[in-house]
Amino acid sequence: MKGGSRGNRDFDFGGMIMSRDILYTMLQNGPLRDLLSVGGIRPPMLRLDQLNDMLRAHGLPPVLFTYDAQTVVDEIPTVILPADRVVFVPPAGTPLGFTQWGMTATALEIQTTAGVQVLPSPAGMVAVVDKDPRPPYREAAYVDATVMPILSRPRGLFVADVAP
Repeated sequence: MKGGSRGNRDFDFGGMIMSRDILYTMLQNGPLRDLLSVGGIRPPMLRLDQLNDMLRAHGLPPVLFTYDAQTVVDEIPTVILPADRVVFVPPAGTPLGFTQWGMTATALEIQTTAGVQVLPSPAGMVAVVDKDPRPPYREAAYVDATVMPILSRPRGLFVADVAP
């Protein structure tokens, strides 16, 4: 996606991320294999380097990797990247956003109840050791953090809905 199709981006996409199913579908695609046929004999399957060369030749970014990870949501295994999506990502090193750290509820509670001034740490974390001065002597450690990822350049990503 070059030139006028950049929209408000100041860069071309650096690559694509997709499921294994989509990658295998592309590697086995007949018309793509026809482009590499020699003497009317086409290869049974493309290699990834051949596919990426063809994509680059047509102004598209290469396939970087496949992503088929799952997580459990309400006790149901759920794929993170659906099998019918391809994510176009910026070139390596191009920032999409940042991580914002903030004051934790524990730090605010210490500040208001104990009168101790708590400044946000560079890491945005607070750690407290609570000691009981009476027998039986016990200690408890509490560590927490408040963090939020901020996508400040959403136009740096593009998610395409494709046929699996």
